[in-house]
Amino acid sequence: MKAPLTLEIIIHYYCGGSDTDYMDSPGFREQAKMLVDVELLIRTGNPKRKYEANREAVKVYLDALLAVPFPELEWIIPKITELQES
Repeated sequence: MKAPLTLEIIIHYYCGGSDTDYMDSPGFREQAKMLVDVELLIRTGNPKRKYEANREAVKVYLDALLAVPFPELEWIIPKITELQES
């Protein structure tokens, strides 16, 4: 399942992060496994930093996300019947 944590993890490893893993929690482990399965993360074998970004794949994924336009707000006045039902 994709979650905001998924993007945080991807960006952490893509940008270099630190010498250690992003975190160690059940949610992180679940997301990291999913990202390894889809080849966005690679296992390193290093016990301090178990993963690194598959930079080529992550760049394609981030470029696709950044190509999505921001949502636009449209102000409307509800129909009178919708107001009466509230």
